[in-house]
Amino acid sequence: VEGTYTITKAVITASAKPVSVVYDGQAHGIAAPAVSVNGKTVTDVEVYYSDVQLTSQNTGSAGTTSPVYTKAGSYPVYYYITGDNYIPVSGSVTVQITKKPVTVKANGTSILYGAEGANAGVTYSGLIGSDTADRLALSPSYSYSYAGKAGSAYAPGSPVGNYDIIPGGLMADNYSFTYQTGLMMVGKKPLDTSMFT
Repeated sequence: VEGTYTITKAVITASAKPVSVVYDGQAHGIAAPAVSVNGKTVTDVEVYYSDVQLTSQNTGSAGTTSPVYTKAGSYPVYYYITGDNYIPVSGSVTVQITKKPVTVKANGTSILYGAEGANAGVTYSGLIGSDTADRLALSPSYSYSYAGKAGSAYAPGSPVGNYDIIPGGLMADNYSFTYQTGLMMVGKKPLDTSMFT
């Protein structure tokens, strides 16, 4: 039949999956959204990505691959999908990178009666790749209490016995910390016999 026909652009459906990972030192972005029309996958589209909301006015500054993120945090990723035969559609999902748990255990040490509380540093379990305590500038603080008796803090002159070394005070962009105590043994101080001569 002769006449004028108008072919309207199709409405597309797009869905993208959010990303949720624990910090692993690797870069993470979103996979390409699934694009369909009436349930059928279509591929003749352009997908643009950005860390700011996208419209038809700013796709020129967007990329054709997802931005990627390495550090712990929550990052929105925006996408804009267009094609000659389709009505553009946009959306966003989140890349969520949570801090990796790290165990910090105080190393044991011993001192003599009357000395200041001491420590032999800590051992870290769970740091990733090239991340080290020195590289991350980790510097724990320490407190001391009588082992098994919470609130009984050690001070020079405290009785001979075993005391907990309690590490704490650490912060890092990509890690959360759980602390384990170490043992500080306070031994008897040798008697100075020179005072009797």
